[in-house]
Amino acid sequence: MKKKERGEGYSIYIDKIKKFLEEGPASINDICKELEISWATAKSALEEMREKEDVKEIVTSNIRIFKLSNDPAFYGVPLTKKQKNDALFLFDAIKKEWKNNEEKKKGPLLATTLQKIAVDVAKKCECNIPVVSFHYGLVIPVVANPYFSFTKPENSQIIITVIKKTISLHPNKYIKEIEKQYEDYGLELFQAKKKITSLLKQCNNNFNKEEVENSFSRLLLLCPIESKEVQLFSLCSDFVDKIYGLLLTDNFQDRLEDVKEAFNVLWDFITTHLFFKEISPYIRKEKREIFEHIKSLQILSKKSNVEERINYLDSLVDLTKEIKLPMDEESIMIRRILTEGAEEE
Repeated sequence: MKKKERGEGYSIYIDKIKKFLEEGPASINDICKELEISWATAKSALEEMREKEDVKEIVTSNIRIFKLSNDPAFYGVPLTKKQKNDALFLFDAIKKEWKNNEEKKKGPLLATTLQKIAVDVAKKCECNIPVVSFHYGLVIPVVANPYFSFTKPENSQIIITVIKKTISLHPNKYIKEIEKQYEDYGLELFQAKKKITSLLKQCNNNFNKEEVENSFSRLLLLCPIESKEVQLFSLCSDFVDKIYGLLLTDNFQDRLEDVKEAFNVLWDFITTHLFFKEISPYIRKEKREIFEHIKSLQILSKKSNVEERINYLDSLVDLTKEIKLPMDEESIMIRRILTEGAEEE
């Protein structure tokens, strides 16, 4: 009976909190300031909402952050209600257009195709729908959630018109959709990753040491090296260094599965880093602190995973074998970059 009474007592605050959280995650302090209620009242209302699974808590080391359970934004980043609304409308409009026209018998709309079309349309319409890097290319960082309602935006007809022009250009085949986007937007880093993944799949039967080495060299050369990306580049260079060690001591093929798993962890860190860098301009000023907490939570967790894998790969390098450094132009260039980075640190 106590829970029921408490729920009824906080119902007026719960409705207001829900509406406020539609604009993205918030701390208890943010909720108190916005709704002009006491900290104890906000805390009790949120606990009631969590019991009913209306909200989820994002655990950080400094503050308690709450978001709606049905918030469709990736990682719970604080996108506005309008940004999420317009993205959900875009997804829905694409699905309807595909179904209405059967898209010349290309089959059911793939989730990958949906995202690739949505990215094209969002860029052509120049609307405020975020487009950012994710694990497999550019995406709209919103999940189509049936429990998060949406309405037609003011530019809905423009969006629908662009969808009709764009939709027929997509093959609706996973690999072709990936390759098309990488080519259309010049996503060289993603192309380098695709090359590495393809080579690693072949290594059991067709191992070409030089080709593998060149593919990882290419990835490192494309890795961001601006001052703000020092941490990212440092981890990538450490990882590639261990790959070189395994290759040069002829221990690579025997540890192929370990390399594959470690590379997947590294790629997760790289793309998460890019995701937060690219979505940052879409985050409004009053949500910057929340955004930084969510970003830090994700980046630090994934960084720790990469460091663990790098240390493990290092333990697999057979140091009893002589290591002969490659002296081709690209290898020398990479070593020069690493040396300059070490000097700056």
